[in-house]
Amino acid sequence: MKGQYTIGLAVYELGNAVWKECFIHKTITKTQAEEIIDTLSQLLELMIILPIVKPTKAIMSRALDLGITYYDASYVYVS
Repeated sequence: MKGQYTIGLAVYELGNAVWKECFIHKTITKTQAEEIIDTLSQLLELMIILPIVKPTKAIMSRALDLGITYYDASYVYVS
């Protein structure tokens, strides 16, 4: 993952996924959730996190061409 790209939203997506496993599904403990988020934070430090881009026609075009959400197309756009 070192040197790979993602966007700033990835931080929140990962956090929400871990929160959901702990709070909703009860598959991990609070301590485990905190350890996982710490590990993910270290991983993200190795990556290049691009700022969240303003709404663009290019992202909308990809979303419509691929039949995916604008949100998901933002990841495709930066990749």
